[in-house]
Amino acid sequence: MGNLEVQEKNQLFIDQWEGRVPKRVPVVQQVDTACAIELKGYSLVREQYNPEKVLEAIDYTTSQIDSDITPVSMSQNPVYLRIMGSHKFKTGSDGYIQHANESFMNADEYKEYSKDIYLFNATKGVDRSFDNITLTGNKDISAIQNATVLLKGLFAQQNYNEVFFPGRQAIVEKYNRSTCNLFDGIGCAPFDTLADFNRSFTKVLNDIRRRPQEVLEAVEALTEYEIQRVDRSVPGSRVFFALHMATFMRPKDVEKFFWPSFMEVVKHVKNTGRGIYVFCEDNWDPYMDMVAELPEEAVIRFEKTNHKLAREKCGMKNIFTGFFPMEVYRSGTVEDAINTTKKFLDEVAPGGKYQFMADKSPLRGKDVILENIKAVIKTVKEYGVY
Repeated sequence: MGNLEVQEKNQLFIDQWEGRVPKRVPVVQQVDTACAIELKGYSLVREQYNPEKVLEAIDYTTSQIDSDITPVSMSQNPVYLRIMGSHKFKTGSDGYIQHANESFMNADEYKEYSKDIYLFNATKGVDRSFDNITLTGNKDISAIQNATVLLKGLFAQQNYNEVFFPGRQAIVEKYNRSTCNLFDGIGCAPFDTLADFNRSFTKVLNDIRRRPQEVLEAVEALTEYEIQRVDRSVPGSRVFFALHMATFMRPKDVEKFFWPSFMEVVKHVKNTGRGIYVFCEDNWDPYMDMVAELPEEAVIRFEKTNHKLAREKCGMKNIFTGFFPMEVYRSGTVEDAINTTKKFLDEVAPGGKYQFMADKSPLRGKDVILENIKAVIKTVKEYGVY
């Protein structure tokens, strides 16, 4: 029975990816690991550091949320981050891990950065991103201390992986979830890399006005860097890109600094026989003419974008996911949730090019009333039949 159930779920995705209408709308709803931990009744400041406890939380959440895939997304290893003294990903007082808006590159270092991104990141980038190690010798850290931290970090990640990944796979099998990967490679838009890992979200927006040519040169260098990074990763059938800086920029700046380099990476991925999964964070209404340039059969996840405008611009060449208001999960009655879901499916499901997911993934336990999310998913599986 289990194998047949898994095969039927897998077929939903295979049909969509190969251009056929699936039996019903696939459900790809996930919550953050932090949300799963809190739904289990655990604390982020304690159990998050124990992979066995994290797996217990994922098991519980999977038993409650009947998504076609495992309903808990991947997360950072907090033990590794603490050992290394990470600035890039910081743990708040409540235990939640966030991507910090910090700069690890100075404004006058663009030329040095563009000349050799690998060298810059491996030296100055590492020194500024982590408190407890140095690769330049510019910190008061001895060689023994340096080696000790590196080994501790390596072993912390290795130990976590040895427990977590087999345990997660066992949960997939236990609950007969789809074994199809929505994506199995990760890429990044060159401009997003510059913002996320080097100049910071806010400073890079100042740079495009104060030193536009240097930014363009950096983005050009990053294009080849990102192509190489994608090619070095585990060979995948579909590569994931999360796009977020564009919505903080004027459309004309997106056209100049963001979109052309991103599309170069996309075209390389497509030309090497892999599919595309793009997450358009926030509201992409002003940029939909650019989004419409994405390849046929690309999967596009949206948050606040108008779904009617998105379909008007892209036609039926792309698979969409997202749009559904997450607010339904954390407020209102079960009856309201069911009615909202039916109305939503009437608008987005026709044509067979939609995978069900909320506009945002629930991040914390307070974001989910289990009775509501159960009712929504049950409605999708029953009402979303083609």
